Amino acid sequence: MSSTLTAVVDRIIDLVYRRDFEYAELQGGWVALLWGLWLVVARARAFTDDGWTHVGQVAPDGVWGLALALIGLGQLVSLVMRRYRCRRIFALAAAMVWAAMAVLLGMDKFYRLAVPSAGMFFVGAAWGYLRIGMPHSDARKSP
Repeated sequence: MSSTLTAVVDRIIDLVYRRDFEYAELQGGWVALLWGLWLVVARARAFTDDGWTHVGQVAPDGVWGLALALIGLGQLVSLVMRRYRCRRIFALAAAMVWAAMAVLLGMDKFYRLAVPSAGMFFVGAAWGYLRIGMPHSDARKSP
């Protein structure tokens, strides 16, 4: 048991020595996880209020929160555990969710903060998906 815990702690410490790309992937995972937990645990009504009609019509806040929390947790765990396929799957899932959020928020005319934020996270996740999938990418290697 202690050797497994030591291996996980060593992998977490290795994150300090990772490249900029993996920091971006790590940041995207944290944002998705924390926003998802806020929607689920705090029972926030972010998307079912009056102004957010399109986002709330697609799914209630709890479903958006659960999806974001699972994607964020998956991104973080697969990055720490160095699972290439899982990293790629969760990067694609994150890109799809952030793209849907950006489009739906744009349909609700939230152009000042919400659309650029969701769009930025979409671009980061999509770039991560493409970067992880490159044939000779450093993203496949462990430090």
